[in-house]
Amino acid sequence: MAEQSDYLYDVFISYSQADREWVNEWLLPRLEQAGLRAAVDYRDFTIGMPRIENIERAVESSRRTVVILTPDWLASEWNGFEALLLRTTDPAARQRKLLPVLLKPCELPDLIASLEKADLTVERHWEKQIKRLTRDIEDVIPVPAPWKKGGVRDFTQWKRWGRRYRRELRRGAGALFLLWLTLSMLLQLPPFQLRDVWVSLGLDAPYATQLMNVGDVLLVGGANVEEGCKPLGPWRSVNDGDTWQSSNDSSLCFEHSEQEYWVADIQGFAGNTSRVYAATSDVGLLRSDDAGTTWDPTGDLEVPRPDLIAVAANPENIDRVYVAHRAGGLFRSGDGGDTWQRLDMQSDEVVCEKGAPLTGNLVVGAMAVTPDHVIVGTGNPDDLSELDTPGGLYLSADEGICWQQPAEVNKWYEYLELAYASAADDLFILVHNWRKGPEEEWNQVLRLDLTASNSSPQSLWQTQHTVGALLVDGDSWYIATRFGRVMQGSILGTAPPEELSSFLLPCILDCDVALTPDTGAGAPLLLAGRWNTGGMVLRRQKGPWWHSVWP
Repeated sequence: MAEQSDYLYDVFISYSQADREWVNEWLLPRLEQAGLRAAVDYRDFTIGMPRIENIERAVESSRRTVVILTPDWLASEWNGFEALLLRTTDPAARQRKLLPVLLKPCELPDLIASLEKADLTVERHWEKQIKRLTRDIEDVIPVPAPWKKGGVRDFTQWKRWGRRYRRELRRGAGALFLLWLTLSMLLQLPPFQLRDVWVSLGLDAPYATQLMNVGDVLLVGGANVEEGCKPLGPWRSVNDGDTWQSSNDSSLCFEHSEQEYWVADIQGFAGNTSRVYAATSDVGLLRSDDAGTTWDPTGDLEVPRPDLIAVAANPENIDRVYVAHRAGGLFRSGDGGDTWQRLDMQSDEVVCEKGAPLTGNLVVGAMAVTPDHVIVGTGNPDDLSELDTPGGLYLSADEGICWQQPAEVNKWYEYLELAYASAADDLFILVHNWRKGPEEEWNQVLRLDLTASNSSPQSLWQTQHTVGALLVDGDSWYIATRFGRVMQGSILGTAPPEELSSFLLPCILDCDVALTPDTGAGAPLLLAGRWNTGGMVLRRQKGPWWHSVWP
């Protein structure tokens, strides 16, 4: 048996003399144009040598034997011997010494019928099948490396070498890539170096929607959907998010109907280190004087169902607290919630030096309290009837008795969030425009100068994405979309905000978000969670690359 490097021919063509014209004029030229050394009987058999010996020598001197299968080839006893000889030299067909080419339909012997064939019975497939045949023959022909043959600049030689060893090159490239990937990840080389990412603080709080930082304590609250009186939260951490505890406070439990008890949802937090308030869906306002360890109910609002949606407290007087009812109603307490006064639905006989009393039912969307102002923005304008207080932004400088509206306030805005910047005495406003024009975006961030009387809000940024949270912290303002994007802008500038992160994988299909200042410098803490999954509290810090995908 000849060695791989000693083959005289790349391919020997076995065919019937009835197909000689096709072999000579169509097949042989294409094989030789591909650079293959082909052996054919009428040209390469030794004159005077018995045909059977010529056949044996051609088969052993060729890397492959191509058999042109036709009824005439099957009828030839010599070609039958050629097939037998090939099966003897490669009985299991593992070396693929025999390459069948079906030129005309015929009944094939079992030994050949079991082999994969190049099908040339349809003429339009000839070129495609011959390319396939040529490639399979080339795959067993050694091609010297261009740098060994002296053809470093020979593109054709490089192409032949690359095509011949394409499988080996792919496996080698794959192995090198995996090695580089493994080393880069282990050694934190680019692009796997430490970077600014959102990292989860370990909380898994179902249905969480609210987040607040009270000094050294983090509070998380949200909805309760379990049957019976089994509160989910609020959650509390006293060690910067390392561990969390659920208070499961019984004050959230209320009688929903006869012999049936449900648990109220937490709709918002307000307060400071000395006292924290929690607005709830069905039990009114709760108060905690120990940073959320225990909660106590406050006084009765004297409404059929105390379904609160917002709470805000005066930063200089924690006893002065304001709450808003979902169905309409703004209430104030000067004694920490023990007694309440309704601020809307007032008599039109109230005398005001500036502004006017709220004589209609006020449906609040967002609320903020500064040392000098109480500010409310109305909710969805489609929910306001003709008898309600008209939509817009309302400011009071006398703790909620008399109210004014800034100039040019769009009554079709739904006010989602209000955030006060004490350093500039500006109010940052997040609105949703229910009747946007053709060139307007759905959501905007506005800034209002509270020091200028009758001023108009200034638009800072707008987007079609649903924005879920707004926060002012130090000299920056932040927004978080419901798809996990967080952006930062300056309270003194007008430039658009810069993005702090790409979307978070948990929020790829929309999630609840909330922001609160972090204890350290930098970006705020972010609460992100789907309604039907756990909520996570995230911190922006240096971390591994994979936190860019999953916190």
